[in-house]
Amino acid sequence: MPFKKSMVIAGGFILLAGCTGKDIREGVYQGMYEGARIENQKELSPGDRAGKPEMDYNQYKNERKERLEEKR
Repeated sequence: MPFKKSMVIAGGFILLAGCTGKDIREGVYQGMYEGARIENQKELSPGDRAGKPEMDYNQYKNERKERLEEKR
């Protein structure tokens, strides 16, 4: 058991060393956006989905950045 625990801890440190906080945060935000988008799609009929274009996360992020810069 101690070997498995130390391997999990070592793996965690390797992941932390390979990823920056910003990359992790962006991944979490993207996952949240995609999850919410999928949940919203469930409530729409197929005809509504076909007529309503959807943004992927990168388009959403760019538009959000533009809106925030306009407010300044």
